[in-house]
Amino acid sequence: MPTCRLSIGQQQIVELARALAIDAKVIILDEPTASLSVHESEKLFAILRELRASGHLLVYVSHRLAEVFDLADRATVLRDGKYVGTVTRGPELTEKTLIRMMVGRGLDELTNLPSTPPGDTVLEVNGFTRMGAFRNISFKVRRGEIVGMAGMVGAGRTEVARCIVGVDQLDAGSMRIRGEEIKIASPADAVKAGIAFLTEDRKHQGLALRMSRAKNVTLAGTPTRAGFVDRRRQNELAKSSLARASAHMPVTRLAEQLSGGNQQKVVLAQ
Repeated sequence: MPTCRLSIGQQQIVELARALAIDAKVIILDEPTASLSVHESEKLFAILRELRASGHLLVYVSHRLAEVFDLADRATVLRDGKYVGTVTRGPELTEKTLIRMMVGRGLDELTNLPSTPPGDTVLEVNGFTRMGAFRNISFKVRRGEIVGMAGMVGAGRTEVARCIVGVDQLDAGSMRIRGEEIKIASPADAVKAGIAFLTEDRKHQGLALRMSRAKNVTLAGTPTRAGFVDRRRQNELAKSSLARASAHMPVTRLAEQLSGGNQQKVVLAQ
């Protein structure tokens, strides 16, 4: 069976089998659970524990602290491309310790940041329905507010977001922006309305990996002059947007040369 027909979890198992086929003693896993369900992640963890017990050395890269505590014998923290430190499993390996190492300040300092009361309603979704995906979804988002959509894999969260930005079409429902009803028939309509979508699959749907960071950042609105791309303006916009996304990097290099975290920053800069 072609691997393209396998689930993401099954594809991960094939990758592990490929490493074992060459008798690899050191296996590096770069955020292997990023696209896996809870059940698929648990199956992967069971295999990793068996490999560790059989003498393999595993280097596990992850932003998920629960996975670090579940699997790691030692945790090494990098920040902004620099080595911060290593903590061995034991009393010193705590969530507070790792957070301080990762972000440069303690958990108390992060949770005690000043907050601003939400403002007027900006986005209002009423009765969103797409047959076979979700039905009768309604919510409001106010200025300065973060609204989360939670659910298991297949619950319809992504599908709702895709309909908001016009990637998929609704069977029923309406949407208002700042009180005015609006029809979003395509992603181009969403861009004109000031709506952006950060996909969960950044490599296939969020980035043109073989294009520069500047071109990726300005994909939705490439600056032109006399019918030609204004390279100077494009680079200026890219530098400004990347700085706002806390990504300080050259704008001319290819997106595929970035780490997963910095690729996500480029998508945010878009």
